[in-house]
Amino acid sequence: MPISLQHTWRDLDDEEGVVEVRIPFKGKSIDKTDIFLSDVFIKVSHPPFLLSIDLANNIEVNSCSAIKRDDELVLLLKKTSTLGSNTSTVWQSLAFEGTKTERVERREQSIRRREAELKQIHENARANRLDEERMTLKMQVRI
Repeated sequence: MPISLQHTWRDLDDEEGVVEVRIPFKGKSIDKTDIFLSDVFIKVSHPPFLLSIDLANNIEVNSCSAIKRDDELVLLLKKTSTLGSNTSTVWQSLAFEGTKTERVERREQSIRRREAELKQIHENARANRLDEERMTLKMQVRI
């Protein structure tokens, strides 16, 4: 059974629209840590430790970052902007507070969306690599 990782968070309430999550790793190596982000879910795994949070609001996954600092991991989560505005709302809570069924369904949908997005990125990279190889071969044949 995994041991829950402790964490603190704060809404930086700045123009950037960032939420900061700090996870202390005192006495543990951060190097073997796995981080998974989707639009409403974060998971940090460092066996036997695990942090799993269903977020109260959406984030822009591709604009988030993770920073290793001394004995802690800092996640900077970019909040999704409010519709028609460049500003984001201040988060009152980090975690989604619905029922277990709602949390599970919301999480699974979010993970499916992220996996589809990652699959598309992988396929596009593969297609680009094949195109580059074809172009290189054509150039070599001309020479």
